[in-house]
Formats: sequence, C-alpha cells, structure tokens
Amino acid sequence: MPKRERGLRQASAIYRFGFAITMIVIAFALREAADSVLFTRSPYAFFIIASLLTAWLAGPGPSVVVVVAGALLGTFRFSEARETLRLGPNEMLALGTYLSVTVIALLISFSERRSLQARQEVLDLANARLRALDGERVARMEALERAYAAQQEIDQSRRDMARVLSGVSDGLMLTDRDLRVLEINDAAAAVARTPREKVVGSIFEEVWPRAVEMGQKYRRALSEGRPLRFDHVMPDGRVYDTSAYPSADGLAVFFQDVTERVASESRLRASEDRYRTVTNALPAIVWSSLPDGTLEAYNDRWYEYTGIAPGDPPDWGNDRIHPEDRAIVADEWRNARLTGEPFEAEYRIQARNGEHRWFFGRALPSRNEEGDIVRWLGAATDIHEIRLGREREEFLNELELLLRPVREADAAGRIVCEALAHHFGVARSLYALVNGDRYEALDGYSQGAAPMPKILDLSLFPSDIISALRRGKIVSTDDAETDPRTRDLYTEAYAPLQIRSFLTVPMIRDESLRAMLVLNDPHPKPWSEADIALVSEVSTRLWDTVERISAEQATEASESRFRALAESSPNLVFMTDHEGRTLFLNRYFLDYTGLAMESTMGQTLESLQVIHADDHRRLAARWLRSAQEGVEVREEARLRATAGDYRWFDVRIVPLLDDSEKIVGWVGSGNDIHDRKSEGERLEKLVKARTRELAQSNEELERFCYSVSHDLRAPLRAIMSASMIVLEDYGDDMDPGARVELNRQARAAR
Repeated sequence: MPKRERGLRQASAIYRFGFAITMIVIAFALREAADSVLFTRSPYAFFIIASLLTAWLAGPGPSVVVVVAGALLGTFRFSEARETLRLGPNEMLALGTYLSVTVIALLISFSERRSLQARQEVLDLANARLRALDGERVARMEALERAYAAQQEIDQSRRDMARVLSGVSDGLMLTDRDLRVLEINDAAAAVARTPREKVVGSIFEEVWPRAVEMGQKYRRALSEGRPLRFDHVMPDGRVYDTSAYPSADGLAVFFQDVTERVASESRLRASEDRYRTVTNALPAIVWSSLPDGTLEAYNDRWYEYTGIAPGDPPDWGNDRIHPEDRAIVADEWRNARLTGEPFEAEYRIQARNGEHRWFFGRALPSRNEEGDIVRWLGAATDIHEIRLGREREEFLNELELLLRPVREADAAGRIVCEALAHHFGVARSLYALVNGDRYEALDGYSQGAAPMPKILDLSLFPSDIISALRRGKIVSTDDAETDPRTRDLYTEAYAPLQIRSFLTVPMIRDESLRAMLVLNDPHPKPWSEADIALVSEVSTRLWDTVERISAEQATEASESRFRALAESSPNLVFMTDHEGRTLFLNRYFLDYTGLAMESTMGQTLESLQVIHADDHRRLAARWLRSAQEGVEVREEARLRATAGDYRWFDVRIVPLLDDSEKIVGWVGSGNDIHDRKSEGERLEKLVKARTRELAQSNEELERFCYSVSHDLRAPLRAIMSASMIVLEDYGDDMDPGARVELNRQARAAR
C-alpha cells in the first residue's frame, strides 16, 4: 500500500472528509475555468475524476459526498437547468450517465483496491515468513488461505459488478487503456450483436474490424483525456447516443438508443422548415418568442422591411418602433405575457428608407398539453393605407361636425384652416379668394410663424405654377429652395414670406380660378399623395360649405321677403313641403282659423280639418293630379272660421321646383270670395225668378199672337185668292206693270 494512502487511511474521519471537500472545490474551480464550448455537453467530467481520487485515497464515505456534490453542481450550475431549475430530457440523461459512470467506476476502484490490499497482505505475509525460518510453513499456509479468501472476494466483487452492469438498461462497455474490453453488459452486447464471451478480453478493433473509425475516436479520447460524445448509426438504421469517458485505468463507454428521438427531431426540423417557408411567403412580419418574452426569430419580411442584416443576433428592434408608440406596445406585450391573453396593438415601424408605416400586431400563445405557454407566435400586418384612410375619415367627419352649424363663410374658412394646420403640423393655413392677379385672404391660421399678408400679388410667384392653378391643378413642393420650379424665385418670393414647403389647392368655378386653399411651412415637408388627396377633399367640402352658406343666406333673405309679403297679404297664405306638411301659415290664416303656429307645423291641411269635407275630396284629387303633372291647383273651397262657420275661398296652390324641375314644396293662397259668391247666388236666384215670369209672359203673348194672327189672315187669304184668279183669267191681257203688282200682292198675302 502506498505511503500517502496509508497516511490518509490512518488519519481521522475529519481529514478524510476534508480531503473530499478539497476535491469538490478543486473540481468546481477547474470546471469554472475550463473552456465552456469544450465541456458544454459534459458538466460532470472533473467531478468524476474527483470522485475516483477520493474513493481511492479517502474511502467510500467521502467519495459518496463528492458524487452527490458533483451531481448537484453539475446539474444546477453547469447545465441548462440552472435557469429554470427544471430537468429536461437531456439534463436527466446526462445526470443518469454521470451517476452510472461514477457508481461503476467506484465499484471497480473499490474492487481493485481490495484486490491490491489482499495481494499486498499476501506478499507481506510471505516475506515475513521467508525472513522467519521458524514456523515458515504454518505462516505460508495462513497467507495462502488469506490470499485465497481475498481472491474469492475479488471474484465475488467482479460477479457483483457483472450483475450491476447487466441491470443497467443502457449499453455499457469498460476497456483498459489498450482498448481491451474488460467488461460489457448484456444491453451493449445486444447492440453490438456479439456474444459477451467473445468480446471480454479482446481488443476492440479485433472484435469489430469494421468499426475502425469508432476505435480511433476512443483512442483519441484516451490520449487526450477528454470525454467524447457522438451519434452512431448502426447498419439497421438505428441511432445510438454514444458517450465515452476516459480515466487513468481505461475507458467507460455508454450506448443509448435515441432512434425515436432523432426521428422526432428530424420531423421537428422538417416542420420548422415548412413553418419558415410559409412565414417567409407571407407579406406580414412574423415572429416567435419564448414564454418570458425572449425573441426567437423573425421571418425574412422583417429584414427586408427594416434593412437589418439577417446575420445579426435576433433583436426585438424596439428602436425601429415610433417613439410615440413604444410605451403602448411595451404595456400591451407585458399584459399579454402576464395574463396569457392575445397581444394586439397598432404601432408604427420604421422602414429602411426612414418612413414610419402603421402595422397591426397580433400574437397568440402556443400551449402544451398541460396548458402551459411554451411559445408566442405573432405577426405584424401593414395597415398603413387603412390607418390613414381611417384617420382621414375621422378627420373629415370631425370637420363635417364643426362645419355643419356654421352660418358664416368666414367662420367656415377659419375652422378648416385651423383643422388642417393642426392635422399636418404646418405653420400656416389660409383660405383666399382670387381676383384677377391677386388673392385676398379671407381667413387663416398660423402657429409658430408670422401670418400671411391679407392681399398678395400672384405675379410674384412662378408663372407656370400660377398657370397650373388656373387650370385647376394642385401644386405642391417639399422644398421650395431646391425645387426646379421655385428655386430661381425662392430668395425673391418665398424666403421673405418664410415659405419653404407648400401645398395649394385651386377652387375652380365656371372655368375660372375663384379661390385657393393654401398650406405652407418655413421648413421642408414631404407631401404624400394621401396628403394631397385629403386637402383636395377638404377644399371641395369647404367650397360646398361656402356655397351652402351663401344659398342658405339667399334662402333666408328670400324667406324673409316672402314672410313680409305673406304677412301683409289680405289673403290666406300657406307653405308646405313636397308631401303637403305645413311649413308656414301667415297671420291672416291663423287669425281666421284660430290655430297656433306651433301646433300646425308638420301637419297637413287635412289633419288640421280647416277645409269642408265636401270640398276637401275635390281639392285633394286636383292637388294629386297637380303633383303628377307639375301644374298649379285652383279650386273654390269652404274654409272653417274660428266660430265654426265656413266661408268660400278661391284657393290657388303653386308647386315649388328645384333646378331639376322636381317639386320640393307648395305655396298656396286663399282669397275670400264668400260675399261675392253669396251675392252671385242671390242674383242668380233673382234671374231665375225673372226668367220664369218672362217665360210665362211669353207663353201668354204667343197665345194672343196666334189668335190675332188667325183673325188677320182670313182677309188676306181672300185678297190672295182674288189676285190669283185675276192673274189666271186676265193676266195675258194686262200690261206688264199691272201683272207685276198683282204677283207682289199675292206673295204679300201669304
């Protein structure tokens, strides 16, 4: 037995366990200082060596302490489990391998040590007996007996170790430093498809001549003293995770069937490849992250959009998010991770050209069978045009609400100018009328710059720009100092007015430039097509509002004149909409019927019950035909007075037409003809009475005339007869004059 070992064996338990602690500290320090890449897959290498040295020099108790300490430190200090404090499949495999190796190595070490101790005792006894001449035979026999007993113990230890090895599910092979197989368990023999008896005691390459490359790996591990791990594919296609751990006595090799795991990993890689292909085919930015929010990867769209090099480490790219949106995105993402609810947010991301575009981001958690979140999958879709369109509609709707109650054109221009200046962040906005070669600013808004002059000569500006405005073209420039159209006159025309960028929308009516809506700023500003379209739409609405206000003012003036005329009229005057609902009744109408203006608005003449029932049906029929033909109505009808009696009126109803000849209302009047109609009826009755009397007189006269006529016609008939007789008898003998006279006399008598 070596002197150092005998010294330690004779020391107290304190020193032996102190030696174990020293070995733990040394192994820990060496593992900390070692190259992390080299030992990433074997966090227990130095602790295996420390446990073997402790077992050899300090005994089994201290060596168990080293094994346990190595297991704890290697697992929770030098493996991936130190972050989550949870053992994954790889960590459990490594820990099991470490414990198996150390237990087997300790068993071998204890067995060898006991064997050496037994041999040493035999030699000591033999030497003692050789030096002692007396009793030499007895002593030698005793030594032989002890040697035999020790050999029996060694054989028993080997049998115990064989039973232990056979109980290990993974394949295990032990060799010496010449790669001679000392032991192999049944699982390893089954993997190698070689009987155990043929393997034990043979050189590795002699047993498996086709595994020369594997033998070279084992010999390199022995020569370099470093653990080795690799996947070995057997001829039948099965894959074994092979780990080799060198020591001073030889090599311990473990085999584990990982065919299913490798196949699963292959399927996973294929699935990830398909996922990557699909996500790269999408127009959206797609990303994935771990449950704690650590980014895993972006698809290619992210790198194409931002210009970030794909080889850079994955980074959330928060500096690419618009500063105004970063806090919102961070709060929503934090809340989603805490609650497990989907993440949703709208935010702007800077493109490679510096432009910020709006994106809609949404992420959903991916959960395992236990319901735990294992990954977040998200996508950011470009909604820039949709967002701008929505903001445009919101801006126009808000502007519409502001303009709706306005009754003055100046106020409308002021509201529009202020809204545009705030929306686009420009210094000035103005609404101006154009009169020949100059404009007159009606309203404007300025912030951070001097207001524009009220009157300005348009000839100061480039003629081609003014000509374009007169043709109805929208003119804009991002920088008047560098724009070829304006740079020649920048110092003379634009710089004194502090105009560096501008957008001008002309308002054309009757093929003439009537007004302009102008936005300008002392600094360069890019104008997008969406900006130009929005200002153009606002200018159209402003002009429509101005025309509406003008029309309303004209209508109000017309209505005032109408009301004045209606109130001064001696007739009933009323106005209705196109459906006959009352809009206006003059004072005479209200006084005559006893109605109140408030109770009549929106009512029809029928519902007011002011027209006699017999007359209303006739008037309604004529009114309906008038609505269909677009002509006026004129009828006589009786209207009810306050006292309930009815008076006759001459009712006239005229349709009101718009520019398209569509009836938009009715204006009616009623002239009181009751007295005239009553007098007419009285005179008609009198005429009828006189007519009857005259008819009676005529009848009596006719009878008298008939009688007189009969009495007077008798002498005449005698005269006629005598004249006719004379003419017949003596006509030829008479002179012509007498004959003519007799003929005349006969005719007169008839």
